[in-house]
Amino acid sequence: MANTNTAKRLNLGWLAAIAIFLVSKFKWVIAVLKLAKFSTLISLFISLGAYAVFYGWKFAVAVIYLLFVHEMGHLVAAKQKGIKTSPAIFIPFMGAVIGMKERPKTAKDESYIAYGGPLAGVVSIVPALILYSVTQHEFWALVILLGAMLNLFNLVPVSPLDGGRILSVVSTKIWFFGLLIMGVYLFFNFHVMIVLILLFGLQTLNHQYKERTQLKVDQYGLDRRHELNGKIRALQEKNETDPMTMSWFEESEFQKCKANIGEIEKINIPWFTKSRRLKRGRLEADKAILLSYYQLLKKLRIEEEGKQKSSFLQEALVHQHHEIEKLEKSVEEKERYYRATPKEKMIALGAYLLLAAVLTGLWWFGEKLLTGLTTF
Repeated sequence: MANTNTAKRLNLGWLAAIAIFLVSKFKWVIAVLKLAKFSTLISLFISLGAYAVFYGWKFAVAVIYLLFVHEMGHLVAAKQKGIKTSPAIFIPFMGAVIGMKERPKTAKDESYIAYGGPLAGVVSIVPALILYSVTQHEFWALVILLGAMLNLFNLVPVSPLDGGRILSVVSTKIWFFGLLIMGVYLFFNFHVMIVLILLFGLQTLNHQYKERTQLKVDQYGLDRRHELNGKIRALQEKNETDPMTMSWFEESEFQKCKANIGEIEKINIPWFTKSRRLKRGRLEADKAILLSYYQLLKKLRIEEEGKQKSSFLQEALVHQHHEIEKLEKSVEEKERYYRATPKEKMIALGAYLLLAAVLTGLWWFGEKLLTGLTTF
């Protein structure tokens, strides 16, 4: 009799759970169908089948549901920032991904878009909490645990995971700790996905260092361009056309600059040469500017006197003005990307830690429920 009552209670619980789900999610399902692309649905069903074969259909549905809501969080956040995205693609046993068709304008925007995924992940766990309270069924406890684990894993502070992108607005140096965590985990638990994340993480870190180095090179080149601009104006005012009278320029310096670049290129190892990259970039900037100035003076020596010289110098000034504008734009874009106030950095860090704490609590809660049910 007791078993019959228990079975009836569970059946009623399941019916109530399904009713709650349909009522609360009907509008959401319609919106999803509008957003979902054909490629998304195809990859979704392939992943669903793959998970079902190995773990059963209930587990498969739970994983796909959690992944889908997570990716929709990124999609909604990207749309709010005006960033176009590719359709969500599900990869069996690897997760799901939404690609951005353009780079966010700032690290703050990138952080916002990255935060949308795990935040939606927390929301996706709420129905499981409600359904567990109604049914007391271990399946919903499993969904709570899976949701917490999946989203907490994504908060590991290494790019391309969400955690690394969220904290990029604080400091990209944090990525080192994320790579270290991944490396230690990989040592004890080998998984292809972790290897791929490490490789992508190293590549992203290298790309970011190149960007920062290029910013310094551009700033240096901008200063040199302004200096060259001043020299051309001096030529215009003093009507000096002989290179030998200009102490700032010597052809021997130009040849020395070329030789230094050649030496650096021979030993240019990508990963341990940040200072060499910077030196090489500055030398290349010097080389370009020296060459430009050398050609200008050479041209002036063969020009006729009078108006032609004045006109040529004016053209040179216009050309330098355009070059300076391009460099200023490049420097501004690079500086703006990682520019954030201390308050904005604290907000991003606080939001990250709060989300991590909530997901950790949900993980602990889900694990406790499953352990209690198993023990019982």
